[in-house]
Amino acid sequence: MRSCCDIILDSGSDATVIPIGMVSAGVPSANQSSYLRDAQGAKIDTEGVRDVSIVLTAVDGSEIVWQDKAHVSSRVDMPLISYGKLLRHGGGIVPEDGRSFLVQSSGAKVELSFKQNSVLISGVVRMIAETVRVIDVDVPKAWRDLKNGWYKTKDCFPLCSSHARLFVDVWNNHTVDEWPYRTTVGYRDGQVFEW
Repeated sequence: MRSCCDIILDSGSDATVIPIGMVSAGVPSANQSSYLRDAQGAKIDTEGVRDVSIVLTAVDGSEIVWQDKAHVSSRVDMPLISYGKLLRHGGGIVPEDGRSFLVQSSGAKVELSFKQNSVLISGVVRMIAETVRVIDVDVPKAWRDLKNGWYKTKDCFPLCSSHARLFVDVWNNHTVDEWPYRTTVGYRDGQVFEW
């Protein structure tokens, strides 16, 4: 885990970018062929793409976890995330009592700061841990036989079945309000499900 750092909310970027010093954050993305271009159209060199989690602490102490593909580049000094992506997923900037906040559709608020005219938030870019905690779980047989896709449980909770090793971006289908608590269960060696 990495300590808290400033993160730029970039209104001109379509992508999340992390500095080369965070090259071990997250896990390598399945697709490494993507690239970036600057505002003038010139290609920006990158050193790979990582699936990362960016953890923000709301003013009430709760955590907001933003998962995204991050391009690794030596051309940035601090992480930046696309403000447009945050807007698409229910976020927005709201002024209140002389301060500004990034507010999620859930109502969670993260205080913003500024570096000259750049908008900043403080957060943690999660790194790969040295050890992984694994728990065996019982998965209902009906769930084991599902084809790839999204389903609802009998209690109306969303359930995604994916028979791939790829990152599934749940934000494409559900907001944090709809699905605030989630986890991943994997099937190992055709024998046991693990959480």
